[in-house]
Amino acid sequence: MLEEQDKKREEIVLLYKHLEKLTRRQREILMLCVVEGRTHMEAARELGTSRQAITDSLKKSLARLRKLYGLDKN
Repeated sequence: MLEEQDKKREEIVLLYKHLEKLTRRQREILMLCVVEGRTHMEAARELGTSRQAITDSLKKSLARLRKLYGLDKN
């Protein structure tokens, strides 16, 4: 049980370290769309930008996180 908790804690610490490598704006968009479940259009309206800017930012952010986790296929 303690080993499981330690592993989860390590995973959370690693996630925060990786998120810190994104820009503040990328983190903000990621939180709105992924964590809070907002649509790209809703996030765009809230942040005063275009839906395409949100989509592009998410693609870049997720690609960066995949690379940091070693999941990048390239």
